[in-house]
Amino acid sequence: MRSLFNLVLALALIACARAAHAQPARAQPAHDQPANSQPANARLAQAAPRSAFDLPPACADITSGSVQALRSPQARFSAQDFTAALSAVAGGAPVRLSSRRLDVADADSATSPAQLEQAAGAAAAATLIALTGHHQPACPNRALQRIAQPIVEGLQHGDSYRADWKALTLNGTSGHVSASLMQVDLQSGHQAGQVLIKLTMDGIGGALKPPALLPDRLLVEVSLPAARLPDLLATLGGNGSGASIPLTIEHLVLVSHATRIEGHGTATSAPTLPASTAHLQIDATGYPDLVREAARLDLARLHTALFLCQLVGHKDGAVLRWDVTLDRGVLAVNDLPIPVL
Repeated sequence: MRSLFNLVLALALIACARAAHAQPARAQPAHDQPANSQPANARLAQAAPRSAFDLPPACADITSGSVQALRSPQARFSAQDFTAALSAVAGGAPVRLSSRRLDVADADSATSPAQLEQAAGAAAAATLIALTGHHQPACPNRALQRIAQPIVEGLQHGDSYRADWKALTLNGTSGHVSASLMQVDLQSGHQAGQVLIKLTMDGIGGALKPPALLPDRLLVEVSLPAARLPDLLATLGGNGSGASIPLTIEHLVLVSHATRIEGHGTATSAPTLPASTAHLQIDATGYPDLVREAARLDLARLHTALFLCQLVGHKDGAVLRWDVTLDRGVLAVNDLPIPVL
């Protein structure tokens, strides 16, 4: 994602889906039985690099420092220095997700700490697969779907989940993107059978080649049928069956210096970009500052795209408005195709 509109749309389709899988799921517990020498409601283990989630070992390498698991007053799993790395990526360059501290909690304590730990690892692996865009044969869709299925049952019974990734860094072939905090909430939606996903990223920065405009802050709120969460996780892993998954983008906010962009709309998530679609209504304030920033950084193609968007935007005082669509891999702003994807 190398441009603002890639973030507006691809993050609406992909990063919000990252939120969907960055949640605790109910896999089969691997080690939630307390040792006799420890309290019944807690477990503390010191640095022990391992892969504790219920996926094939070759899917990703998961390591962490000290971990803590609590059963009350709410189920919680915490890890210091959490790292997930893809074991094989086309091109040979490593792709890695790391967080200085990870906290995952089930407000209703319906899941075990071990299940939260497994879900955190699976979430990180699926995130990396989605960001690289490369199919991982070692992460079959049935395994990813199995991780997601228990959370569907929890949501249908009113459970809510939260994950905090502090000092998060994503390293890939094009550089790195970091955030001081990525916070994810997953809860039952306002309508029966729906799930509401909220992703917040603060303190965003990084260095990419070629250079890119990154927002300072990102907020995405998306709803979708709870029963489609397993399919969404499999799609992120590049193993989806090809079926489209309907998403409602309840609220989207991007803040970049003096520019603030907000939007809402609908989308469908599919295994490939040409098969994905979106229809968003976007408002922006401080937009000329963004155009100038692209020019200052000598991002010629992005500057041209942003400038064209400024020309076709509908003005309402200090606000610019657009109708944005993504169809068959073509992004259009107020019916004008914009070559940024």
